[in-house]
Amino acid sequence: MREMLVARTISFLQGQGFSVTSFLHTNNCFDLAAKKNGQVFLLKILSNIDGLREEQAHELLRISSITRSPAFIIGEKSKSFEMRKETVYKRYGVNCITIETFQSIVQNDLPQVRYFKGKETVGIDSERLRLERKNLGLTLEQTAQKIGLTPESVHRYETGASASLDAAKKLEKFFGHGILSSIDVLEPSIEPEPAEKKELDEVFAKIEKLGFDLEFFSHAPFRAFSGPSEKIFLNRGKIGKEIRKKAIELSKAKKIIGGEPFIIAKEPREHDYQGIPIISEEELFSMTKHKNLLEAMKKKEKK
Repeated sequence: MREMLVARTISFLQGQGFSVTSFLHTNNCFDLAAKKNGQVFLLKILSNIDGLREEQAHELLRISSITRSPAFIIGEKSKSFEMRKETVYKRYGVNCITIETFQSIVQNDLPQVRYFKGKETVGIDSERLRLERKNLGLTLEQTAQKIGLTPESVHRYETGASASLDAAKKLEKFFGHGILSSIDVLEPSIEPEPAEKKELDEVFAKIEKLGFDLEFFSHAPFRAFSGPSEKIFLNRGKIGKEIRKKAIELSKAKKIIGGEPFIIAKEPREHDYQGIPIISEEELFSMTKHKNLLEAMKKKEKK
């Protein structure tokens, strides 16, 4: 069940020396964020990976890209199959893996098998395959005969085609380790197209007028993000209890991704909460320059 999967993931990460921040009881696109020596993982835990919604996946990919942090869905199954160890699945572009595969990744053992449309395929190091074959003095036909494949298949693998799991095992058995390519799942996700901007309310329009290019989120600890130079992110709040709740979420996000978070509130009673600056709408609308907002954040943070 999901609760056990969450517990196993946290226990493993802490055992590996990661600090783990939980966003489990929110509507965020990730449940856990883990950090160690500058390496950050963003994790969504779902027993059934079909539970991932498209809008969550889209935002997770965007956050993975702008924070340069690899993101994974850790799961056990889909409605069609049980997930297998050392295999990478996809759901709306996000890498989905088992807890065992994730443990191997953290320990620098990258997976090699990719599942796509009911088939398991493996990438081949085409250059190494060609060199190994030539070093053995074998033609394509001789190689194919010894391995149990067709010459056409061997040629395809030498020119960059992926192989079925069965063919990959035959190639590895004959040529040894190193012929198969690992999947670079530690490379942060390629950012999808930014979400289409709706008509901005006056607060966000003002921030953009000051020179900040905002990206907006509905399933993240922050409502808007501006980077990469300033790397600021913010939320909106109305009353004290709501402001404090959102400040806590921003504080947790800051521990993982760094940057400068702040909250915009209509009539705040505090300058900051847990180190998160709180700026009033009145103060925001009095600003005329880009640096005014950054200076106000710093000033309130010091207080």
